[in-house]
Amino acid sequence: MKFQLFVLTSLLAVGILFSCIQNPASPENVAYYFNSFEAPKDTTDWQGISFDMFINEPGPNGGRKSLFIGGGCFQPAASINLRECTENSEFKISFWAKIKENNLSGSILLSVMDRENKLDEIAINVVGNDWTFYQSDKSIFCAAGNFLRIEMMIGGIKAVSMNVDLLKIEVIK
Repeated sequence: MKFQLFVLTSLLAVGILFSCIQNPASPENVAYYFNSFEAPKDTTDWQGISFDMFINEPGPNGGRKSLFIGGGCFQPAASINLRECTENSEFKISFWAKIKENNLSGSILLSVMDRENKLDEIAINVVGNDWTFYQSDKSIFCAAGNFLRIEMMIGGIKAVSMNVDLLKIEVIK
């Protein structure tokens, strides 16, 4: 009887174990860059962003903070050059954002750059006072040797600010 109980318990444990292990399926998209604006290290390589701009107002499932950014006459208000594309690849951008002021907007751009010029870009206009998920409809091609650049455009003639969270660049396979 003890042996049968042992076998039954062992089979049950193995069954539970295998039901919890998922087959590592190859994802369609692979994260190339991700930032949820939580810690000082999340400002690394950014121009126009500092840790004191991270506020306790996260987007949905965004951790504890988001980036609060406003702009002035100089654009972009913030930017980062990402690492060089080591092979020809397609990319998409997604993020959560909201505008603080009614009837105004901002933009987040994903650009492909060579050493001197902007070759192509995806621009997403951010509108509305509620957290909204934005994702590019089209992808952008980055040839090996070029690099990606993210720019945030906000403000200008009128004072405008926005929150941004869960900024992600994905490689499209």
